[in-house]
Amino acid sequence: MTLVMRAKSTRIYAYLLWFLASATLVASVANGGISELLWATPVTLLIATIGWAVFWNPRIEVGPGGIRIVNIVREHLVPWSDFYVAENRWGLYIYSREQSKKMSVWAVPSNVGLFSNSWRNRKKIPDNPEDVQWNAPGRENRIVDVKFVADLLTIRAGQIRKNSHLRTDLAAQLDEHWPPTTVTKVQIIPVVSIVALFALTILMFVSN
Repeated sequence: MTLVMRAKSTRIYAYLLWFLASATLVASVANGGISELLWATPVTLLIATIGWAVFWNPRIEVGPGGIRIVNIVREHLVPWSDFYVAENRWGLYIYSREQSKKMSVWAVPSNVGLFSNSWRNRKKIPDNPEDVQWNAPGRENRIVDVKFVADLLTIRAGQIRKNSHLRTDLAAQLDEHWPPTTVTKVQIIPVVSIVALFALTILMFVSN
């Protein structure tokens, strides 16, 4: 199984921006008809894309091959053999073993956010990372906090290092190539989408 995790706050911020984009589009149609709609479309698409690229697309995936950290601009692939430690300190940071590389996890920010420290959340019994059913098929999405992810990675890495049979089973489950050491690459689609829509928005304002 691959566990896909995001924080509650990032998901809510994405929803808020998508609502703002939708409301802007509706208001434009109501006030100016088709001509206003054409003018407002690049703006609303830019807002919606920012919501997706900054708050929804970022995530951390934990699967057979290792840890995939998807941030706004960069994506890190950390194989289990190169995972060193997960640090819960003003946010979540993951270190690689070979190059001692420090990687932040944008999708799981510190618990000091607006939507992370409510009275209701403090009363809630926290999820236990040891309850994750890794034998389940497919992908599972979860809303998590920093402590859950840090503990989960520490526990799972320990299990893999101590159990040679588990390492063999996980290798057989891989459906994509994983590098032997940590690899970082640029997130092309979010960057190009935002730049293109920003340029189109500026062009629409200049031409009117």
